[in-house]
Amino acid sequence: MKNKIDIKIIIIIGLLFIIFISPLFIHYSIRKGKSDKILFLPAHSHFGDQAHYMVMLSSIIEDMDLDLTNNYHNARINKTSSAGMYLRGINLDHHTILVNKKTGEKYVWTGIYHYSNLERLSPANRYYPGENVPFSHHPYFTSNIPQKKLAEIDLADFREAPIHPPGLPILASIFLSPFRYSPYIDTAALILAVIVSLVGLYFLYLTLLHYVPDKAFLVTLAIAFGTPIWLYSKTFFTEPFLAAILIIAYYLIMIKKSDIPGGILLGIGFLAKPTFAIIAIVFIAYLLVKREYGRFLRLLIPVIIAGIAILFYNYTILGSPFATTQKFLVGNPLTGFIGVFFDKSSGFFPFAPVLILSFFGFKEFFRKNKEDAVVVSAILILFIILTALWKYWHGMTGYACRLLVPVIPISAIPLVFFLEGRKNAWRLWIFYILLAFSIIINAPAAFDSIYCWKKPPWAIIEHIIKG
Repeated sequence: MKNKIDIKIIIIIGLLFIIFISPLFIHYSIRKGKSDKILFLPAHSHFGDQAHYMVMLSSIIEDMDLDLTNNYHNARINKTSSAGMYLRGINLDHHTILVNKKTGEKYVWTGIYHYSNLERLSPANRYYPGENVPFSHHPYFTSNIPQKKLAEIDLADFREAPIHPPGLPILASIFLSPFRYSPYIDTAALILAVIVSLVGLYFLYLTLLHYVPDKAFLVTLAIAFGTPIWLYSKTFFTEPFLAAILIIAYYLIMIKKSDIPGGILLGIGFLAKPTFAIIAIVFIAYLLVKREYGRFLRLLIPVIIAGIAILFYNYTILGSPFATTQKFLVGNPLTGFIGVFFDKSSGFFPFAPVLILSFFGFKEFFRKNKEDAVVVSAILILFIILTALWKYWHGMTGYACRLLVPVIPISAIPLVFFLEGRKNAWRLWIFYILLAFSIIINAPAAFDSIYCWKKPPWAIIEHIIKG
């Protein structure tokens, strides 16, 4: 009997695995007028920062550098897959800073060009196609460079340095270098993202198993299929990688007391996105407050090494260890705080209503595991506040709460405490109802992410119903 049960479990897990990865190879078109609703095609990266991380990845594995000048050129003029299959030959704005090779003089790329005209024309002829208006005088051009100064810039003396952190493309290059020059390099990158996400979900399961064993598998499934994790697991944004890194680091540090591997993961997260440092600080502060100085040092050293690497990178690329390619622009905190939770197109709860129940599980979590609950609370509170303070808390482009994706798995820990025990069957029914809504919301986006970009969930569902 035991063998039969084990086989059934294996079959169920196998089917769930196939469903989770199927958007890599199956595309369902929600849009009206599409004759082919279901297409069997390999997934490719598309809009947003994914394209620019792909360009960075291509530069690393093809040229062994991070001068992106030729890589953007290849994507548009030579129609390579440097920015992804879908963006071959497309006008793409460059997420770069122009750095003078001799003097170190720097300009943001958008201070010289507009995405509609990417060719490096002579300084006197930088016009929009079909227009007779110099760039600096165009109504959509935001450069504050005087026209005289603009005309003096000789772009042959400049290299293009990326504005995005190098951690993700450097890490990905270790696994994707065999795909250099391949037209399917972005597909390989998305497969890597799915693999990393699955590893993260496995460690989420191990984490929940430590706290409430009988509900661990159920809640893991809820995170996999009932949150934006399903869509973002097949993207080349930093967020799905950071989500996996955080939950694995939590498991290693808080449950296994394995601080060196946990610290290395935190350092990698720091390299991928500097704001991840606030999460590393929580773990480091936790060990310091507990006066576990040996563990504190083992965790701290890899993070410090990552910080030194960032300073060295800044010095190499920008000429100063303290120069940054992106400033933290503070927006309206109230707008940001309300938006990250409730915005119809970029909020947390409209796209993952099942996670509302996590709030009601914190009390039991605190009662049974106070220290762990404090760490989880600190991570969630600080990361949400930091995101809400950011002027572009909505992530500019994307689906749902992209910038909060890294904390989705860890937010499932209090949820498992909400479901603990058999006496409160009504809680389970509420969970199943909200989970059903969550899956209905996220499944269409997993299979047609382009259409669902920046759309509220009810608009997507209404469109599907009307056909």
